[in-house]
Amino acid sequence: MYVYTSTYGSDAGFGGNYNAVMGASTLNGDTPPQVTAYTGNTASPYYKFKAGAIGDSSISLAGSQSATLQATLSGSNLDTVLASAGLISAATTGQIIVLFPSGSDMSNLPTSIQETFNSVAGGAVPCLNVDGGGFLIETGELHSIVLDTAHLGYNEWFVFGRKSQNAIATAFKIRLVAANGSLPT
Repeated sequence: MYVYTSTYGSDAGFGGNYNAVMGASTLNGDTPPQVTAYTGNTASPYYKFKAGAIGDSSISLAGSQSATLQATLSGSNLDTVLASAGLISAATTGQIIVLFPSGSDMSNLPTSIQETFNSVAGGAVPCLNVDGGGFLIETGELHSIVLDTAHLGYNEWFVFGRKSQNAIATAFKIRLVAANGSLPT
């Protein structure tokens, strides 16, 4: 799995039209929704990931913006892996994006994002701790994309993206906690 920070987009853009900002023009009815058509912006995050940039240390995006790889992680349980990553150093203001393969043997892969602990089956609650300030529930979206060429043997990848940017002075912790769980300490 990969954790990126991206300087692309804005809080207003993500809040008003997340899909278009990320590069999606059409989604299907899958759970999570799969991007089935892309905007004309070939320098959008989704398009860049689809075209082969997953795993790149730096990805050039539209408007002279970029996505920077902050962590490469692996393990058998999505949230446990994120928890074990600890503090991810990233002095930036940006959107946090987490990518993980669909169809892997990793357990607890979410199929939806929830913004409260409500026990929705397959739901995950994004929790973020910026600069040691304690975990808070955050907003976000989860989609899948089918790559032009498989990466690490997987054609379809899930993309979680925050719906805003965070100012990070030194480091952050990101978690995708099962909706039947609770806020990390």
